[in-house]
Amino acid sequence: MIFYVALIFFAVTKHDNIAMAQDNTASKAQITKSERLSLARDFVNKMRRGYSQANTVLEGNIPAQPQANVYADGEQLLFEVFLYKRFKLDDVILGQSQNNSILLSLRDFIAILDLPIIVEAEGASAAGWYIAESKEFLLDFESKSVRTDNGEFPISEKVLREGDDIFVPIKDLEQWFNFEITKDNSIAQITIKSDQKLPLQLRYERENRKKSDNRVAEPVLPLAKQPKQLIDVPFVDVATRSRYSKRGDSENSDIDHNAFIRSTGDFAYGTLTTQTQLTKNDKIASIRANYKQESLEPELLGPLKAKRFELGDVVQTNLPIDAVSGQELGVRVTNADPLRNTIRPTTAITGTVFPGWDVELYRGNQFLAFQRVDDDGFYSFDDVLLFNNENDFRVVFYGPQ
Repeated sequence: MIFYVALIFFAVTKHDNIAMAQDNTASKAQITKSERLSLARDFVNKMRRGYSQANTVLEGNIPAQPQANVYADGEQLLFEVFLYKRFKLDDVILGQSQNNSILLSLRDFIAILDLPIIVEAEGASAAGWYIAESKEFLLDFESKSVRTDNGEFPISEKVLREGDDIFVPIKDLEQWFNFEITKDNSIAQITIKSDQKLPLQLRYERENRKKSDNRVAEPVLPLAKQPKQLIDVPFVDVATRSRYSKRGDSENSDIDHNAFIRSTGDFAYGTLTTQTQLTKNDKIASIRANYKQESLEPELLGPLKAKRFELGDVVQTNLPIDAVSGQELGVRVTNADPLRNTIRPTTAITGTVFPGWDVELYRGNQFLAFQRVDDDGFYSFDDVLLFNNENDFRVVFYGPQ
């Protein structure tokens, strides 16, 4: 039975080769004698290998197995990447075949998994962390060692440096990061599994999280008063980022620096909030400042009997013809209850934070909405429904990793 299947396979192969010869004949007006002999020799060699394999299978009395996909040394490949539950990533990883092993680009591996690891321009070292800041990653070609949360490992001879990149065998990556990496050469795919969820997996879950219908218990404690001071030491949050880039042996290099500085605190019996973006080229790329006072009683601005007023970068009034919230330089005064709209039981919750961060909105423990902050650092949750009783909102921020 096995020999019969083998003969059918070879018959199809012969037919395909004849069809190829006919196509070549049709595409050329004439075919030389040497070309005909070359086609004949190729066909005979294929038949000889096929018969030899069939005899081996019959003599060993074992089922025929399909040959594994074997790539020539140095052949470059592009692999699609999947995570758990067939979660496909948007980019690909460059790989190459060496000594029957598949090596993956360390730069692509780091970039596609969004790991905060920096590979030096010459590919001589790499440093950073993965999954959590406590899981350090340090690669040094001079000492021929890699140190991770899983231990210290020697850099094997199979690890290659090419230009400003490092190509690492899949087995070495598994050992370094404690990942399980499986590959399918037939469709150029790899699947990466980790005992702990990667930051990009958690970010994906936040984006696709469904709203909860859980109701929270009504508050039983009285509202605590928080009197404002004339001036107080503000809370200051600073985030900086530097990048050095150089292509191969080129003498041209580029260094880029930027910083985001946020501050908030009591000032003149109100709240002063600022956000400044600094860049290497523009120096001060943008600056936002907002001063506001709020009161549950209509006692602000004398005869205006306002309950809230703001100066500086304020959220513009949300009109029916333009339902998109934004910030503009100006003044805003209202005598409506803070965070309450008398026409519709809704409110808008807005603020500023670092660009690229994720923001979640909760009412108590009930998840309401999710946003990713744009380059302007402004987030806005519009038309948030309000209950007739007290509404205790909570905003949660997540950094990129």
